[in-house]
Order: sequence, then structure tokens, then C-alpha cells
Amino acid sequence: MIKHIVWMSLYQCIILFGVLFGGEFFIPEPNVALQYDLPTGYVYPGRLYNWNGSPLYKAIEDKYHTGASRHLTFVFNTFVFMQIWNMLASRKIHDELNIFSGVFTNLMFIALWFVICGGQFVITQYGGKMFVVCEEGLAPIQWVYSLVISFTVLFVNAILKFVPDYVTPRMGQDSVFNKSFP
Repeated sequence: MIKHIVWMSLYQCIILFGVLFGGEFFIPEPNVALQYDLPTGYVYPGRLYNWNGSPLYKAIEDKYHTGASRHLTFVFNTFVFMQIWNMLASRKIHDELNIFSGVFTNLMFIALWFVICGGQFVITQYGGKMFVVCEEGLAPIQWVYSLVISFTVLFVNAILKFVPDYVTPRMGQDSVFNKSFP
């Protein structure tokens, strides 16, 4: 279990930092008014300053650049959906390959999973100032990018199942292998 916690958290940090610091170079933006260095086709960054230290937002009264950026909304959405997909993957903690075995016997899990997915959609698209997300929400192409990036958690989890346990420091005794545990 510790193997999955350590390596999955490291993977998610790398991906989220990549999206945070490099998103302005690959996240598509269909709304020209929200594009960085008009028109590049990419999302306007969420940081306050350019890489050279100059202010990024020149007109504070600009309608599109006063609230939360789509870039940071994308980062937030990708983070939450990484956790949502990880909910499925973390159901099996002892390297069982079929993460879906028994999922339909737990109706509470299924119901909560769909409530969380629906809640995330509503927060992202309609949360605006209340949840400090972009008031326009995410564009459909940004949703696709976010879901595809976050879905990779399931592939990484599948790969981790074949990584030997000894590559991760051991923390405590695993009850599955401790035969003396009552």
C-alpha cells in the first residue's frame, strides 16, 4: 500500500506542477479574449507576473482577467479528477489487478463517486466567485484535456502493481503477510 501512496503522490505532483507551470503552452483556449499574448490559441496563465518579473495583468479592469483564471481552474479540475480516478484505483491495495471487482456490490461507493463527479462539474462550471474558479468555467476541449490527463492515474496505478515492493521503503508491518496477527 505504501508503494502506491508514495509513487502515486510523486506522479501526481509532477503532473500538476507541469500543468501549473507549463499549462499556458499546451492548454487550448477557444475564446480569443482569454488567450495569452493574443492570439496564441493557449490559455492565459494564472500567475501575476511574467517569467521576467514584469506584471502580467496590465488592465485590472479588464473583464476577462480580473477573476480566477481558466488556467488555475484547469489545474484545480485536473487535481480533483486525479483524486476521483484514484478512488477507483485505491479500492485494491494489495496489487490486485482488477480494480473493478466488487465495485457494483457497494452502491454507496458508486453513488458517492457520481455525486463527487457531478459536484465537481457544477463547481467548475458554475462556481464562479464563490469557489474562486473562472466565471466562464472550462471550455469543452479543456474538459477533455483535464479528464485525459487525470485518467492517466489509472495507467500509473496499473504499472505500480508490477513494481516490486522493495523499491519503496517499508513502513510498518503489512497485515496480509503477518501470519501472527490475529
